[in-house]
Amino acid sequence: MLFFIKIQSKTFITFIKIKILKITAILKLKSFVVLFIFVVVTTAISIKTEAVNLEKRTNTCSSNSKRNILSKKNEDKVCKCTIAESTFSSSFSRFSFFSQDECGRTTIAGIFSRGFEIFNSTNDIRFEIVDSCNRTLHDLTDGLNVQFNNDGSTDPFIHTFDQINLDCFEDGILFPQVAKNSKRSCGGNQRRDGPNAMTVKEGDDIKAKASVNDVPR
Repeated sequence: MLFFIKIQSKTFITFIKIKILKITAILKLKSFVVLFIFVVVTTAISIKTEAVNLEKRTNTCSSNSKRNILSKKNEDKVCKCTIAESTFSSSFSRFSFFSQDECGRTTIAGIFSRGFEIFNSTNDIRFEIVDSCNRTLHDLTDGLNVQFNNDGSTDPFIHTFDQINLDCFEDGILFPQVAKNSKRSCGGNQRRDGPNAMTVKEGDDIKAKASVNDVPR
């Protein structure tokens, strides 16, 4: 019974996210207003969801998402339902919402209301999570599959990444990181001094950047 309630709650959260994103696209609300609504609704639901007895739901996360920092299965690990956001204040008007579930998977959702009208082509546009030296930690492009509109905006996007967590494991994107196997130099500053950020790139050229920040609750 508890597991059924949990599934229903998670389904409802996803439903609310999609509905808010669709309404945003129609009404063209300002980013900070939409972000406030988005965070309030999903935070309230997540708090209720966390009241479910998680100790009774072991072995329900896939081995791909349930792991420790050594990539070994960790069936007893329960992650916090953490929420984060990133908001651009440049010519790119946009916000993104990050939501981590108890398995350490992270759902990223968002929308742009303008910014891409400056591009002749969207074929080379990439969305990435980068460290403090702009070295790539995660390439989100294929997963988000952002659809662009003629007026420089995008359709709402949402995708759950099994291998990206916020703060459940040592490699969480809310923790300062150093990209592994990166050819990009950071001079003498090789320490993990954060914060990590989400970027819009055209090839290797960063067009917009916004830090990923925890949303207190």
